[in-house]
Amino acid sequence: GYSGSPDAVVFSVNKAIWLTGYGVVGGRSGEYAVTLELRSGRHSTSSPVIATASRTFSSSSNKILPLSFDEPIEITEGTAYCAVVK
Repeated sequence: GYSGSPDAVVFSVNKAIWLTGYGVVGGRSGEYAVTLELRSGRHSTSSPVIATASRTFSSSSNKILPLSFDEPIEITEGTAYCAVVK
């Protein structure tokens, strides 16, 4: 987040999918060091980490920045996941 805390989204699916990554949006022009954690559970700090991705971007404002996992991650139906961006 803007105050230095991570941003997180909790989600679930009603049918199994494979997740390859996310697109994040840069808020201002400049360089971004981004780390994404995918956690199994609803908590951004205590749920187990099942995948991570990190990347540094040089970006202009409001451009979508792709962030991909090394391998696709199976997301199972009815399970809560938490995507945390730091």
